[in-house]
Formats: sequence, C-alpha cells, structure tokens
Amino acid sequence: APQPVRRNCCSRLIAKANEPHGHSGHSYFRKFRFALSLFSLFHILAIIGSAKDVYLEKFGADATAIGCLFSVISFWSPLTEFLVGHLQDRGCLSRFFPLDRWGKRAPFLLTHCIIAATAASVVYMPPSDASGPLEVWFVLMLMLSYWGAASCVIAFESARQEIYPYKEERIVVEGLCKYTCMMGGGCGAIPVLVLMADASMLNRLGALIYIFLFGLVSLEAVPIFKEARQAPVSLKEDESSAPDTGSVLDILREVRPRCRCCRRRGAAEEAQPNMAFRHLMAVKFWHGAYGASIGSTLFYYVTYVLRLGGWERLQVIAAGGLIAGVTEIGLNLVYMRLFSAGDGRQDLSGIKVF
Repeated sequence: APQPVRRNCCSRLIAKANEPHGHSGHSYFRKFRFALSLFSLFHILAIIGSAKDVYLEKFGADATAIGCLFSVISFWSPLTEFLVGHLQDRGCLSRFFPLDRWGKRAPFLLTHCIIAATAASVVYMPPSDASGPLEVWFVLMLMLSYWGAASCVIAFESARQEIYPYKEERIVVEGLCKYTCMMGGGCGAIPVLVLMADASMLNRLGALIYIFLFGLVSLEAVPIFKEARQAPVSLKEDESSAPDTGSVLDILREVRPRCRCCRRRGAAEEAQPNMAFRHLMAVKFWHGAYGASIGSTLFYYVTYVLRLGGWERLQVIAAGGLIAGVTEIGLNLVYMRLFSAGDGRQDLSGIKVF
C-alpha cells in the first residue's frame, strides 16, 4: 500500500494559506492580496504627508505660503472622497472598462493608483527652486496625489463591503490590512528620512524611482477588485432615490448635534438622530487627527527640542517608528482574536453561512 506523503511545517502552512475559507471562497493568501491594495496608498500618504517639512527645511520654501497651501489641501482631501465616490457609483469609466468585466471599483484602482504614484514620485523634483514656482509645484502635486489616493480609498472601502459581506471575514481582512498599511507607511518613510538627511539631486532621483515602483504594488489587487459587485437595485428604487449631494447633506443634517430647545420644537416632525453614525464620525475624526499629528509631532520634537539633525535625527525617528510598529502588531493580534471570538457565523436571516 502506498505510504501517505508527509509534509513539513512549511508545506502545511502554505496549504493552509491557499485553502478557500469563508463565504467569499477566498483563501488567506487571496485576502492578503486584497489587503495589499492599501500598501501603495499608505506608501504615497507617507510621502506627501511629509512633503511640507522637506520643502521648508531643504528647499527653502516660504513658510507662510506652505502653511496656507497645506491648509487648503487638508480641505481638498475629504472633498475629493465625495466626488470620486459619486463618480464610481455612476460608473464613469465604464466606456473604457466594461462593467460586466471590470465592475465599478477595479478601473478606479487601476487608473488612480498610477496617477497617485506618478504625482507622489515627482513631488520632490520641482522644476525650479525659486519662490512661486516651488509652491505651485507643491500644491499641484499634492492635490493630484490626494485625488488618486482618495479614489483608491473609496474603491477599497466599497469593494470590501461587496466582496466580504459578513463580519467574520471582514475582521480577518481588517487585521491583514493593518499589516499592509504599516508595511506601506514604513516603505514610504524611508525616502523621506533619507531626504531629510541629504536632499541631493542623486538621492532625489533615487527616491523618484523608489516611490514610483512601490506606488504600483497595489495594482496586484485589481483582479480581486473585479469581483466587487453592488447589490441589485430595482428600477423603482433607483428612480426614487435622491441625488448624491442631497443624500450627503441629509446624513450630515441627521447626525449634527442639537440643542434642547431645537429638539423640543422639532420633536414631532424630526426623527431621532443616528447615534451609531455620529459615534462612527467621531471615531474617524479622532483617527484622522491622531494620524495626521503624531508623525509631525515626533519630527518637530526631535528637530526643535532635541536639536538633532541629519542622520542622528533619522535614527531617533526610525527607532520611534519601529517601537510604534511592534506595539501595533501585538495589539492587532489581540483585537483580531477578541472581536472574532463568539461569532455565530450567521447572516442577517439567521442562516449559518460557514
């Protein structure tokens, strides 16, 4: 009788990683490929998020102009998410990418990942060091980068809901996304730290190639994004739906805080506010404030309080980033285990799906 083939630990891990699991039928490896769609996004955000500091310290840009322009870009970034979400739902690229083959999300990841990677790669290559053209180049490249990044974010958020409709799989995908985000942010921090120490033309050319190549890594997730399909909507529902702009304003009006007198006056005709959505917006606000401030705070503390520069500053910032990354890796494992414990793996009707 033939003897069973014994597989070593590595072979068993590979087989387990490629084994279909869950309602989507995706293996852990395929889910990791989907999570890699965020790698290039966070790589690009790390590049453009630190651009103002490089422009001020190494290129000698005007501090007042850069501060005002960066404030404008801060408002431009969330506005682009409303715009590109509207464009994606309308299938504006369906003329070039048929919906039956590409869906609505894959074309935007394909095209706008390239746009964001191109803009982010040349952000440190201004055509002139003179005041005026330098600031114009800064704001144009950052606005273009944020436009591409926002398109990728909306495509990811929508595709995640459409490919993984149940919480049990989304918990695993979210955990994998944490690791790919850290990988992308770490890779994006490397050229920034190098340019902070030495912004010579040779280093800037090397950074251009490096940023562009790593900015295209997320394109490997395009075939998976093709699986994203929206739930079918009847013609009657489609005709009676309100315009997107009105829907957004209705949502903001619904979650806004109300004083007591307003609530008493409008209690009869107004519904109760959506508290869950209000809390979600508060968490997102805190997450954005934290993510935008912690990196700059560390940089300014090391530069202006400790008065370190060059390669010494690079070592301190790299050590801080390494400590933060190790901490998040450990906490991510705990939270994945905690939030997935006790799930009944049932859909909304109570039927067990896997």
